[in-house]
Amino acid sequence: MDSLWEVPFATALQPLIDASPEAIFLMAPDGRILAANAAMGRRVHARAAELIGRNVFDLVDPESAARRRAHVDTVLTTGRPVVFRDERLGKCTEHHLHPVPDAAGRTAFVAVYARDVSESGLVEEERLKNEAILRESQALAHVGGWEWDVDRKRMYWSEETFNIHDVPPEKREQGSPGLIRRSIECYRPEDRETIAAAFRACVEEGRPYDLEFPFTSFAGRSLWIRTTARPVWENGRVYRVVGNIMDITARKKSQGLLESRVRLSELSLTLDTKALLGAFVDEAESLTGSRIGFVHFVVEEQATLSLQTWSSSTLEHFCTAAGEGLHYPVAQAGVWVDAVRQRKAVIHNDYASLPHRRGLPPGHAPLVRELVVPIFQGGRIVAVFGVGNKDEDYDERDIELVSTLGGMAWDILSRAKSEEALRQSEEYLQAVFRAAPVGIGVVRNRVLTRVNERICEMTGYSQEELLGQSARMLYPSQEDFDFVGREKYRQIREKGTGELETRWQRKDGSVIDVLMASTPLDRSNLSVGVTFTALDITERKRIQAELVQANLDLSETTARATDLAAQSEAANKAKSEFLANMSHEIRTPLNGVLGMLQLIETTDLDPEQRDYVRTAITSSTRLTRLLSDILDISRIESGKLVLSETEFEVSALKGSVLELFAPIARKKKLDLLFRLDPGVPRHLIGDETRLRQILFNLVGNAMKFTQRGAVSVEISPLRPRSASECRILLCVNDTGAGIPENRIKDIFEPFVQVDGSYVREHQGAGLGLSIVRRLVRMMRGELSLDSTLGEGTTICLSLPLRVPQGRMPAAQDGQAEECLQPACRIILAEDDEVNLWAGRKILEKLGHSVTPAANGQEVLDHLARQDFDLIFMDIQMPVMDGVEATRAIRQDVSLGARSSIPIIAMTAYAMTGDREVFLAAGMNDYLAKPVQMDGIRQVIARVLGNVPRA
Repeated sequence: MDSLWEVPFATALQPLIDASPEAIFLMAPDGRILAANAAMGRRVHARAAELIGRNVFDLVDPESAARRRAHVDTVLTTGRPVVFRDERLGKCTEHHLHPVPDAAGRTAFVAVYARDVSESGLVEEERLKNEAILRESQALAHVGGWEWDVDRKRMYWSEETFNIHDVPPEKREQGSPGLIRRSIECYRPEDRETIAAAFRACVEEGRPYDLEFPFTSFAGRSLWIRTTARPVWENGRVYRVVGNIMDITARKKSQGLLESRVRLSELSLTLDTKALLGAFVDEAESLTGSRIGFVHFVVEEQATLSLQTWSSSTLEHFCTAAGEGLHYPVAQAGVWVDAVRQRKAVIHNDYASLPHRRGLPPGHAPLVRELVVPIFQGGRIVAVFGVGNKDEDYDERDIELVSTLGGMAWDILSRAKSEEALRQSEEYLQAVFRAAPVGIGVVRNRVLTRVNERICEMTGYSQEELLGQSARMLYPSQEDFDFVGREKYRQIREKGTGELETRWQRKDGSVIDVLMASTPLDRSNLSVGVTFTALDITERKRIQAELVQANLDLSETTARATDLAAQSEAANKAKSEFLANMSHEIRTPLNGVLGMLQLIETTDLDPEQRDYVRTAITSSTRLTRLLSDILDISRIESGKLVLSETEFEVSALKGSVLELFAPIARKKKLDLLFRLDPGVPRHLIGDETRLRQILFNLVGNAMKFTQRGAVSVEISPLRPRSASECRILLCVNDTGAGIPENRIKDIFEPFVQVDGSYVREHQGAGLGLSIVRRLVRMMRGELSLDSTLGEGTTICLSLPLRVPQGRMPAAQDGQAEECLQPACRIILAEDDEVNLWAGRKILEKLGHSVTPAANGQEVLDHLARQDFDLIFMDIQMPVMDGVEATRAIRQDVSLGARSSIPIIAMTAYAMTGDREVFLAAGMNDYLAKPVQMDGIRQVIARVLGNVPRA
């Protein structure tokens, strides 16, 4: 179709062909059926709708298909109709194949009319019906045909050609040579000789032509016409000329609209909002041939409109009425607001006859007809564009023109707002970049283009000394530099990110150990740049080296066994203290980073920035998990991990697994299945937290090593050993890579992975399965593994749990709905400025009002002055710490009911026993840093009683 206003051929023709008792269908050149009537369906024993898209040649035997395909090729090649008969199954069918041209005059489709002539033969009625179909086809496509008989000098027009010229039926003379003269008179005087010369050249020299001109019909309609002609030769001379005449007015309007788009896009770079809107209204007025144009904005509540501007010609020639910036209530405005009331474009081609019109204000131009179009954004009407007083009636083409221009105007205005939001987001990102406790930088072709202050602190160089320099200056040797480049880019190409340990040389010559994580700005084009984070792990490496040496010394001699055992215990204690301290010191700034990143994620970001933020959140979350795994393995090894047995709902385990891993499964296109056997009791007693940790580690490991297929989890009951015991069997199965038999015995060891080479495909520290095995042993369970290389792995474990007294209903395969939270007045006690700012913004994003406090004393002061609903209390603070402040609140009788206010510990203390200490001091709940927005929401729900405590 040449125009977006033209009716699709097959759709418009459907009612006509359905009315015929004989088989009619429209086919593409390749044989696909595009439209068919009921008679065609009956012929092949199917419904007409079932034939759409099927190939017509597949409906007959190969020999008949070959004959029919040859006839279709003749129509496509010559552009002339073909009639043929064939006999099948004792019946004779006559087929009429008619070419259907496109806008360029080429045969685009073939219309087929098939009639059973076994008994009646061909009758005149058949011919008349076919001719009627051809006429309807030409009318729908706005294409008329004509033929000039050179010898007889006679001109023949099709019915649609007469229609395009607006010749009344009573004046339609076929064969008259005067039709040529009358048609040429419809063109502009300056174009008439051109079209006449082209016609003569076609007749005399056999030269075809294809021309486009403005055209005025006999009735005075202004059109654009495309006329084509080609000669028909016989015995070396032209004896006929055949041609088409096509109404291309709609296409020309589309071209005008396209030119307007280009022109207005250029103006948008220099004009302010009001001038740009005026330019859009002027274009809409010009393209529709109107004399009035205006635009109104619709305010957010959809009840009021505000006038923005009139078109320039309206203000200059027709309208002196005031109104710019005035507001019009929808309920009181006139008929032009029907576009808002009805939520669609409205046309009033006879304004004076409208019974619900309310008149015009003084100075307003007289109104004859009008068109008003609403502009939508996200289902809401944001503006209305209107034009009026066109000489002819408005139609659907005018609606499309005004809608397109109005939508484009609003898109440009919205883009300007988005750019402002982008600027604000960039400021947020800059704040995170500066305040991050880890080094952050960007390299392009391994040249430093951006670094934050933490990078400068780690290296001893200033930003001026680093920027624009090769990253080689940070490495103590060329070998280190080459290794990082080679390994980092290899990981990026394979996994999208890279992570490794290396060494940097400071400006003073000293060498530090660094953990680097890298992500490309554009994975498909690494020359765009790579972002990286750098963490100084020198102290950690030193302590790890000391621990390794201590363990080596332990085996040197049995004579020093007692002494070395004491040293080992001291070393473990030092390690635990170090890990506790490092946990606190890392979690505190990491909480600020993660909080800021979560806040930025809620702002308007472009796709590139959102990728940056999500990458940073992913890296921070991985760092948190690694920190937790290291703490867990340390607790287990030192015997300080204590199991906590409480009653829990088994189905909650399923919900947790699906919530966490379903997005990963969708991304990797894996099936994630979880079956909870009906025989498992609904409630059990055990350490739910550690059971959840086991599940997460097993499912996470399976997801990591499975590239296709499925990961499934099943929980089923085993035969109990006593009346109060419930033994469950938990199995995790995957269709991943499998484990070599010689490595199965190693995978449950800490810091061990199946693939330990530099080309390892999967990230991780190798702690997950080691923690699983040790937790299962602590819970008095048993674990088994079955794996086939290249087919997958199944890990099963049995755990003895207990059934609550008097509770035996089976587990329900679902989870409870989360309750909504009311807005709360909250005191946030935090001495770290970044964490305070991030925590406050997160709580405010959740709908709460926040009063900050830098220490415990300020909490007491705030609580003494006014009522609050909740306190988030940091532990380590100056002046008065969180534990002391909590005890003071609980013991202060002068506070009255306020002394019972819920208090939640939000702290970086996350070692075994920390939670119990804080709860014993009078706190109601506990949240370890770094915190997630969902974690804050859930703990508030628990302490305020909105959801049951897990």
